Amino acid sequence: MGEHAYGVAAQVQSTTETTLSVVLAFFPSEKAEIERFTKVVSSRSSGEYFQSYDVANMVGISGLALSRITSSFMVRNSNGTKTNLGLSLKFEAKGLKVMDYSRKIGRMWEFSRRAVELLREYKTEFPEIFRSLHSRSNDMLQGADIFRQENSDAKIKEAKAWLTERGVPDFEPVSLATNRLNKGTVMEIERVSDLLNSTKSAATIRKAVVQGIPRQAVLKPAHAVYRLQNQTFALGDRVTMVQDSGSVPLCAKGVVIGVNDGSIDVVWDVPFISGMTLGDR
Repeated sequence: MGEHAYGVAAQVQSTTETTLSVVLAFFPSEKAEIERFTKVVSSRSSGEYFQSYDVANMVGISGLALSRITSSFMVRNSNGTKTNLGLSLKFEAKGLKVMDYSRKIGRMWEFSRRAVELLREYKTEFPEIFRSLHSRSNDMLQGADIFRQENSDAKIKEAKAWLTERGVPDFEPVSLATNRLNKGTVMEIERVSDLLNSTKSAATIRKAVVQGIPRQAVLKPAHAVYRLQNQTFALGDRVTMVQDSGSVPLCAKGVVIGVNDGSIDVVWDVPFISGMTLGDR
């Protein structure tokens, strides 16, 4: 049917044993829309990442210290309570990372410039914590072992408050396979979508009759769940809802803004009752 009809809604007009004749309904601007969304995604800044070795040098700590502070770093206070003073940017055993801060390429962890700045600030504010990271002991450290000349419980509380102020407890660990567009890019996609929607109306819909289409060239909504199980998606893909059940309206179009294990996040062109804001992304 050609690329102009790919993903377009159609109604069967007549059939033969092997072919169909269908009536297509589409907006002529749809091809140009795809190009605009692709441009928005391709022009985004992905951010600069550095390998662990380089990050350790940039911050002025050892590789061991970097590994410990970017994971969970549990410290025990005077009454035995445990407090995590780590940045929790990577979870090796669970295969998790923190978007915009860490990622894993092959067997090597990498950290963004944002993570480097956070590490530098943390080290400047609490150098005692970073000095304690070089110990190779697997035993949990006592607060008094870190803050030797001060009230250790008060300093642990102060460090925890500092981390909270910078949003560290709110970091959301995600699978290493997860990839998402940042909030600024998503907002630009929404802006472009709203602009394009403002030019559409019933009067701008075009119809075309296409005859002799092989049956396998069209998709019946009820068959989508069986025929589309092996799809793969990338950030910025233009997608159409082809299933006639569920919360998303049939034939709604959108842009992929997140790829997760077994699912995708999509910003749809039009709002609907059961839609969500994806945490205001």
